[in-house]
Amino acid sequence: MIENKIKECRFVEQSMVVGENQKFASAIIVPSFVNFKEYCKDHNITWTNNEEMSAHEELKKLINDHVKVMNKSLAPYEQLKRVGILNKEWSIEGGELTPKMSLKRKIIKEKNIDAINKIFAVED
Repeated sequence: MIENKIKECRFVEQSMVVGENQKFASAIIVPSFVNFKEYCKDHNITWTNNEEMSAHEELKKLINDHVKVMNKSLAPYEQLKRVGILNKEWSIEGGELTPKMSLKRKIIKEKNIDAINKIFAVED
C-alpha cells in the first residue's frame, strides 16, 4: 500500500519499502527519468545522465516533498523516515522483477544493499 502511495508521485517509477528489523521504515526509489528530464527542460536544469541526475538535489527535494505529504496520511509506524534514490531501473532482464512485474524483494535488497545500509547508517 505504501509503495503504491509513493508511486503516485510523477517523479517515481518504482519503489520498495525497506526497514525490516530496523528502527524505522524507509524506501528505495527508482526515479522516473522521463518525467524528471521533462521537468529539467522546463526549469532550465542541464540534463547529464541518469546516474548523475538521480543524485540531483532538485530530484531529491521533489521526491522528499512527496514523501512528507504522503506521511501525513500514514500511521506513525508506517511513515518513511528516509529514502534512497537509485540510478538504475529494475527489470525482468535484470532479475529484479517477475514476468508479472512483481518485485523480487530479496534480489532487489541484495543488489541495493549499499543504498539500504546507507539509509540506516545515518543516525538522527
